[in-house]
Amino acid sequence: MTVATRGTRLAGKRRCAACSRTSCSSGALLIQLLRYYMRTRTEVRGLLRALIDPRLARALSAMHERPEAAWNVSLLAGEANMSRSTFTRHFAECMGLSPMGYLFEWRMRLAE
Repeated sequence: MTVATRGTRLAGKRRCAACSRTSCSSGALLIQLLRYYMRTRTEVRGLLRALIDPRLARALSAMHERPEAAWNVSLLAGEANMSRSTFTRHFAECMGLSPMGYLFEWRMRLAE
């Protein structure tokens, strides 16, 4: 039996493909449910809530990708394309702490 024939027979088995398809569908459904929940629940705070907001997500991604950078509120607000005051207020509302407070905690976790 050639490798091509064996591959064709394995590819023809529905069991493996069905499993993968189900896993992908379940994962996609879970992501959609989380997104809906986070959009509709205003009392939810924390990292997931902030990641739903594309502006805050950009600032958080920048902090996580380059924690060693000399970040300040002005630079982070620029990443989010927001004014400093709006960024600081919105970040604190979503995360429950200031941008610089979050950055400090993130750096401490990385240092552990």
